[in-house]
Amino acid sequence: MSTKTSFKRIALVAASALAIAGFSAVPSHAAAATTATAASITPIVGTYNAITVALGTDDKNLAVTSSGVGSILVPVIAPATANVATTGVTSTNATIFHAAAATAVPGNADNDVFAAANFSFSSFSATAGTQTITIKGDKTATITLTITWGAATLVGLPSATNSTSILSTTTATPFVGTSDATISAINTANLRAATVRVILKDSQATSAVIASKALTATVTGAALVGGSTGTGVADTYTDATVTGTLGRSITVNTDALGQAFFGIFADGNSGTGTITITQGTTVISTESVTFYGAVASLKATAKKVALGDGSSTAAALDVIAYDANNVVVPSQNLTITSGTTATIASFTGVSSSAVQAAAGTAAVAVVGISGKSGAVVLTIKDTATGLISTTATVNVGAYQAKTVTVALDSASYNAGDLVTMTITALDSSGNPVADSTGTASSLAITTNGAVQGTLPTTSVFKLGKQTVTFYAPLVSTDFKANVKLVAVGGNLEWATALNDTTIVATASVLGDSTAALALDAANAATDAANNAYDEAQNATQAASDALAAVTALAAQVKSLIAMVKKLTAAVAKLKK
Repeated sequence: MSTKTSFKRIALVAASALAIAGFSAVPSHAAAATTATAASITPIVGTYNAITVALGTDDKNLAVTSSGVGSILVPVIAPATANVATTGVTSTNATIFHAAAATAVPGNADNDVFAAANFSFSSFSATAGTQTITIKGDKTATITLTITWGAATLVGLPSATNSTSILSTTTATPFVGTSDATISAINTANLRAATVRVILKDSQATSAVIASKALTATVTGAALVGGSTGTGVADTYTDATVTGTLGRSITVNTDALGQAFFGIFADGNSGTGTITITQGTTVISTESVTFYGAVASLKATAKKVALGDGSSTAAALDVIAYDANNVVVPSQNLTITSGTTATIASFTGVSSSAVQAAAGTAAVAVVGISGKSGAVVLTIKDTATGLISTTATVNVGAYQAKTVTVALDSASYNAGDLVTMTITALDSSGNPVADSTGTASSLAITTNGAVQGTLPTTSVFKLGKQTVTFYAPLVSTDFKANVKLVAVGGNLEWATALNDTTIVATASVLGDSTAALALDAANAATDAANNAYDEAQNATQAASDALAAVTALAAQVKSLIAMVKKLTAAVAKLKK
């Protein structure tokens, strides 16, 4: 046993003996940590906010700092016998310490731990914002108080939060509207398109309307504004404009109900007009109206495969009209001529509204003639002039697929690459099947390697295809994706002959070099561990051999000692 090991064992025995005797390294009393609380964490500017510090008997000194908005007001207290004193007091810093005598300063012999008590100071801010107060003791971890100062809630002080602003399509009194409308209007100069009603309220918790206060509407972009004072009756006003004036900035006073009204007019340009309504420096609201010019172009996109059964396939064709500035011209009448009237007859329709165009939802329905299938070129013109045109190819197909194929977007992938798998369904004429809403549990997709991502169990064909994405396995493999077309009652998306058939798509996945390096490192670590084990075994054997040699030597020494004793006794007898 080494000397170091012996000392460790002796120490453990001594510690155990002391513990048995009732001794412990734990202090005989538990000192309390300092804590702090604020009277409010969301006070109003211009008020004083009390900070209470529960002094911990674990600390002698507390460092107080303030950052952000506002300040702290810590009383200046000179040291005396057994009292709490302060030093270094400023609007953002202070030190609180405990004095055993009048000569105490932080850190000297007369600076001792606090007695349990409370110490208070105040925080103050004249501006809104965040104040952070930190308190750090000798042993107590830093305490952080975050105080958010809010604007004063004064009677008559305008509040954007409490005020209301509504944009409406109504263009004459009385005003009608409960929420903002989405407005797109023709850009005929000075033509009124909308009205904004503002009800101005103050910032009290229970807000009150503010009468006879000037509100200003300022326009940027393609619009003009006019203003009108309310009559003191809800939703009614005297005029569409102030003495017939239109401009980029108009000011009107609120009526007895806090109402002010602004008319929004076209200025002859196309684009978006943004109306910002302010009271002094306070922005009350922002509204916008879009103005468009004459149709300059049409854009058409097939969104669905129409069903060839004589029924109407809703939202199969997306047609959007644009003016010369590429602003959407909503809801234009269309004349649509079919290139194959045996499959789709010529018809009329209406282009997307502004809301539909923004959402990307198609507006034009298509009727596929019963029993027909194939691609049809449609020529689309604006009905008003017949001068603006475009084309789109729309497919008509059966609902049921005769063939289903599966393809991956690459023949090989690196480990973890994004994989796109496309399931294609064609009808008996070889054309894409009509769009389907899907049949639950109709797909069973499995792979021979672990992939990342959710594999669908419902077949949903859009434009004759279903796209599935996932991430390739993280190890090298001859990858296979198996797509089983499960026979589910009521499923008509493919022919009965395809039920329970499995289509296989293959690709190779190349191993990640990082994974290979990690494997090499793991193998090297294993070898090193095995070598270390062998070394330890050899050392153990050497130690055993050494112990045996020492034991044998000890026996020999003992025997020699016995012989020496005998010889000594014999010599003693001869002397006698």
